[in-house]
Amino acid sequence: MGCARASISLEGFALSDDEEAHAQRFVNGEIDLQEFVHNGLPDYTFGHVAAAVQREFDAEQLTADEEPLFMELLGGYLARPNPESIAFATKMRAEGGYVGEDEYGRLVRTLPGGGVELFEEPTTQR
Repeated sequence: MGCARASISLEGFALSDDEEAHAQRFVNGEIDLQEFVHNGLPDYTFGHVAAAVQREFDAEQLTADEEPLFMELLGGYLARPNPESIAFATKMRAEGGYVGEDEYGRLVRTLPGGGVELFEEPTTQR
């Protein structure tokens, strides 16, 4: 919420106490995106922003006023598990071949059906 507040203030805007409380309820997970948008305060075009987060509206078409809110909502959406991210992780485990770091920072590749293959042990510096 702090990043959104800073971004909005850099654009020359300020949230009212009611607007900030409403946004904080979404950030806290007390309301979902749809409730946040549809019960939002009328001064903002939450419909475009919510549709862009859900990939139903081209984010390139958002106004400069809508962009900070979009970035905040997108960050919150990506930070929480959702059906798409769960489906993608399931696909990665089933197919194999995806490369990334494990919880120890080692470079690994997923194997079909689960498991990982370690590319190399990280070198330790002394």
